[in-house]
Amino acid sequence: MVLSGIIASPVLKANPHLRRVVIWISVIVLDKYIPESVLAIYAHPDDCEVACGGTLSHWGENGSQIAVAVLTSGDKGTSSPDVETNDLIETRRNEMESSAEILGIKKRVLFDHPDGSLRLDVAGLEESIVKLIRQERPDTVVCPDPSALFYGQRYINHRDHRVTGELVVDACSYGASSPKYFPDAGVSHTVKNLFLSASLEPDVGVDISNTLAKKVQALKSHTSQVGNSLEWLEDSVRIRAEEAGKEVGVLYAELFRKFYLA
Repeated sequence: MVLSGIIASPVLKANPHLRRVVIWISVIVLDKYIPESVLAIYAHPDDCEVACGGTLSHWGENGSQIAVAVLTSGDKGTSSPDVETNDLIETRRNEMESSAEILGIKKRVLFDHPDGSLRLDVAGLEESIVKLIRQERPDTVVCPDPSALFYGQRYINHRDHRVTGELVVDACSYGASSPKYFPDAGVSHTVKNLFLSASLEPDVGVDISNTLAKKVQALKSHTSQVGNSLEWLEDSVRIRAEEAGKEVGVLYAELFRKFYLA
């Protein structure tokens, strides 16, 4: 949860000609919640591992049923023009299988849209996400934060990530829970908790101190993306998790923006 409050400056309060200034204070807190069932929905084959691999593994080790949906095939995930598209798709599917086994993910759903093709108005895409949520009936959904666009001056968030997040947020906030939306997509279902990863406004952290090693191993499975020289990968993941852990008083963590929908 977010701890927030309103502070009025004493100087401003003493001056009748100045309006009160409101300051919102947000604190990132440690979230110890263990969901019964989780559905993580991401754009590309390795997105889930990067964004929440430690959290999914932590939840799974504590009894959560984990399912992951990937909206694209990963068919453009290479810097080499010589790689055959079908070979790359097959490679990335195999990498996903290896990673899922490491993280303890029992179910994967592949939508196989082409990389870069995700749009809010792609025919049937929103309904297919609503249908999946109604079929899986998770109490918790994890997805990218659609509001995150610029990360400093070195990274612009991929449109597939943003579109995925927006579609999933819409599905969780009203699409899946209202029977009048997509009436042919199954019996309505209300998601209780929504975790947005890679958020610029995180308010909760999940302790992954016991599962960071699995997150690293899962990422190593995606050789087509991270290569074979992996020392940099371990250092990068550890440093990032350590910085997040400091926010919530643990060794390693992953941060999220959390919504309580029911």
